[in-house]
Amino acid sequence: MDIYADEGISGTNIMHRKEFQRMIADCVGGKIDLIITKSISRFARNTLDCLSHARQLKQLTPPVAIFFENEGINTTDRNTEAMLALLSSVAQGESENKSEAIKWACRNRFSRGIPLTPTWALLGYDTDEDGNMVIVEDEAEVVRMIYEAYIDGSNCREIAEKLTALGIPTVKGHKVWPAGSVYNILRNEKYFGDVLMQKTVTPDCLTHRTVKNTGQERQYVMHEHHPAIVSEEDWRTVQGFLKTRRFEQRRKIKPPPPPLTLIWSRRGKTKGFLELDPSWKARNLEEVRAGIAAHNNKRMRG
Repeated sequence: MDIYADEGISGTNIMHRKEFQRMIADCVGGKIDLIITKSISRFARNTLDCLSHARQLKQLTPPVAIFFENEGINTTDRNTEAMLALLSSVAQGESENKSEAIKWACRNRFSRGIPLTPTWALLGYDTDEDGNMVIVEDEAEVVRMIYEAYIDGSNCREIAEKLTALGIPTVKGHKVWPAGSVYNILRNEKYFGDVLMQKTVTPDCLTHRTVKNTGQERQYVMHEHHPAIVSEEDWRTVQGFLKTRRFEQRRKIKPPPPPLTLIWSRRGKTKGFLELDPSWKARNLEEVRAGIAAHNNKRMRG
């Protein structure tokens, strides 16, 4: 007998429910013959997850039953799947309604100029007892150094390597700085005092996957919301450099056009003809003729 509980984890998706996954693995391993849960919503708020796992456990040898106390349903009983499907869809609907209510509350909050500004993963800032953002000077110096280095010509990878070599930890305490962390600091408008709200959206409450807001929802900007670490001028200078340097980098790594490739066809409808590599782009007719002549000379020498 054991207790499996994912505290504070949504039941709409089993991906992050480690205890739920452990329970299913123990069922497959023959350690469990009966699961007792308070209700369908405690087991899973996703209709597909609920039905698929109930069927999976029922088909084991010996089968594993799930007993839902509130609903009085045992999955090994006959004719219970239709009732289970109905009640699990109701549980999923409740989660979807709750998700929409939370989204509405956030949008209403943003429209009134009240942003959500967690600082636990924001280098250079902390939150005081009144919920206001305050500067952590030691961390702020690191942020300023990142901006100054980028304006002076260093790229994100070089800055990350320098911070790692200096032994400066990331905001999450990691010893190695990824270039992406430096890039995110350079892109974050909070460092010059502004807050852009609703940068990302969650289209589906079942997957919890967030995507970049490219127009799906209205965004809100609040200027001078908190003390700035870098000047707005430096921040906008960096944004310009991020665009131009990225464009220049793409131009640098653009592969050269492939050389002319000629193949003497020996079979099929093209037998006796020279085939050109379709990826090759001729610059002029003389280049094609020169390539064919060189190919013929090579064949004669061979």
